Amino acid sequence: MILDREEYFFKPRYKIGEVCKALGTTKDALRYYESSGIIVPKRNEHNGYKYYSIADLEILNVTLFLRAIEVPIQEIPRFLQCKDMDSYGELLDEQIEKVTQRINYWTYIKTLLSYFQKALENYKQNPNSITLVKDVKFKFHKGEFDYEKGDITKMAASKNAPTGTYHISKLKIVGKNWILTNREDVSDLIIGHLCNENDAMEEGSICILPQALLITTLESLDKVPEIVKNIWEKYENQYDFEDKVYFVEHAFFNVFNQGELLRNIYLPIVQTKRS
Repeated sequence: MILDREEYFFKPRYKIGEVCKALGTTKDALRYYESSGIIVPKRNEHNGYKYYSIADLEILNVTLFLRAIEVPIQEIPRFLQCKDMDSYGELLDEQIEKVTQRINYWTYIKTLLSYFQKALENYKQNPNSITLVKDVKFKFHKGEFDYEKGDITKMAASKNAPTGTYHISKLKIVGKNWILTNREDVSDLIIGHLCNENDAMEEGSICILPQALLITTLESLDKVPEIVKNIWEKYENQYDFEDKVYFVEHAFFNVFNQGELLRNIYLPIVQTKRS
């Protein structure tokens, strides 16, 4: 048997319902691809039905794959009309890079959710317990807040942080005066949004704490200065502390009760005193 290529591949003979069933897609999707010019089914003048060929199905297979990896509809003709192997290679390299970026993003999301889960479990098991932690790294995008003008636009993370995930966990670095004045002195307050390890960073937006005391608490913000002062006093015979305190506030928890956010409070240690 000799295959008639024109007859087999290009003769329209499949109705829209048959195509949808074969490819696992919807009629609305096929009509959308048709309106975008990706496929052009033939209309039967006698019954008004549109019919699709095997060639149409192959085009749709490629289109469905490209849509599954989030190639925009307007870019799909670049793939379908490409006839040069080098150009194909460039298109593939481009998509591999985009897929890699998405994998990194969702890996970060998983890490973030796991971090929330661990913070919650630690608090539930040992609320307000104090632990010694080492080599804590904060990587963050800086924001600002004008307490007098209330300019919330400055609170936004930098342009390097385009997604909402970066606003879920906020970092506040406060000086000793912030603690001693019960949050009145904000002259050296730094606000940041914790971010992905792979992100490009601005200067001065990575902090490493070789040693710190950590307390995870659900106490309201007005009680935080007293908590910090009590820890300083309790451990003053063991450690010399920095004049800065690091707060990580998890807006993911208790979002409608802003006074009581789950917070990790880090008190950096300069050195351990000899006993």
